[in-house]
Amino acid sequence: MLICCAEIAELHDSIEVQIGSTDMLINKLAAQDPSVKWLISLPGIGRFLSVLIRWEAADIHRFPDAKHFVSYTGLAPSTYASSSRLVHGPLTKQGNKWLRWASSKR
Repeated sequence: MLICCAEIAELHDSIEVQIGSTDMLINKLAAQDPSVKWLISLPGIGRFLSVLIRWEAADIHRFPDAKHFVSYTGLAPSTYASSSRLVHGPLTKQGNKWLRWASSKR
């Protein structure tokens, strides 16, 4: 099946419209939230990732401590302990998939 240039141009224009509306939503969410402004100030965290982190984590006060938050994000390494030996392995692949995805994009 051949796709003609007009169909490709139409698809491109449609994608550009979607990107534009998504950018507008991200900008709106970023402008209204002081948490997002703080996250943007962190090195390596831009507007998109700050909005993603903010809305995936929701209310940070629901976590009793940092350990629970890290567990929720899925960014804690697996740990194997035996006697006096302690080995940290790869991420556990548990937790919020979008926050784990965001951490891989930094």
